[in-house]
Amino acid sequence: MKSRSPTGRIRWLDPGWIRTDSRSFPQVKNLGPMFRFYVRQLSPEVAALTPTLEDEMQGAAMHTLRYADEVLDPAAPRVDRAARLHGLGVVARSLLTVVEMTAEYEARQALDGTAAHR
Repeated sequence: MKSRSPTGRIRWLDPGWIRTDSRSFPQVKNLGPMFRFYVRQLSPEVAALTPTLEDEMQGAAMHTLRYADEVLDPAAPRVDRAARLHGLGVVARSLLTVVEMTAEYEARQALDGTAAHR
């Protein structure tokens, strides 16, 4: 399913292709700021959705938000570039998944409600 948000471009990262030597893959320099942008954009949306989610999904959303805070924290210990990018990518994808799954669930509920009124 395609996302209507600008974050639909996020995909899972295979950390094996990210090298700490930026000369080996120049696009890596742009991934950090891009992932940070996505995490900052999606975190408030997920935080707003969290109280409305069912138990398991709410727990997953809260866990993801905690991890988002950790990877965005400027006081966090510095790790190598590959690990940092992987962490940012995983959080961005997790946040997007919560948003997408919530939208799908709400769409299904709306369809079920419409079918029940027929």
